[in-house]
Amino acid sequence: MAYSEIINLRHSTRSFDNFLLSQEHTDEIKKILKSTESLSCQRLDWRIEKIEQAASYQLFAPVKEKNGISFIEYGFQGEQAVIGLTALNFGTCWKGYSNSFGAPCFIEFGKEKSNKKSLLIKTFTHNGVKKELKDLIMNGSAFLNNENTFLLNCCRMAPSAINRQPWSFDLLSEEKIKITVPKAGNADTYSIDLGIVLAHFFLGCKDLGVSIKNTILSVNSCVFELN
Repeated sequence: MAYSEIINLRHSTRSFDNFLLSQEHTDEIKKILKSTESLSCQRLDWRIEKIEQAASYQLFAPVKEKNGISFIEYGFQGEQAVIGLTALNFGTCWKGYSNSFGAPCFIEFGKEKSNKKSLLIKTFTHNGVKKELKDLIMNGSAFLNNENTFLLNCCRMAPSAINRQPWSFDLLSEEKIKITVPKAGNADTYSIDLGIVLAHFFLGCKDLGVSIKNTILSVNSCVFELN
């Protein structure tokens, strides 16, 4: 299955059925974590733990340097893992707080359970409905072509807290795209959001077989130049 298909299938899961992670599943998840790529050559030590008194598990990594680039990396690697977990038919949800070994947040995952509480949350987050691409492009819409439209549609499907979708896109040319998440509220959270949306861009490039020639990364934006 293409990454874009998995991206479109994935949604935030709030309730989980009781489930015991098998050794086979654990090995598959570790393989996914080993295959995740890095934006800044900063490999994070991802760990899997059962959540006490819950039906689910958590995926997290300690972050030694508490700065914007480290948190972008956290979102970038973590979202690649989320897409891999979705491909294994696990429900996932980014959670904004973790007390595990210096992790800024964690990914809850397990077997999804549908109930009335989930429906209420979906209503609060507008049923996960995403903004239209035209509403996210700030500049350069004249440079839209089939390739970068595909990539930006992968980006707009990225998850964010209460589905706020804080990112915006600037097309600097047909091959150069800037993705920005504004500095606001909790700066750590917004840096992680930027990493998550960049992961979707990166996986979309894999689907297209497009290589990235150059990347310029800052604490709240990234410019990708495509080959």
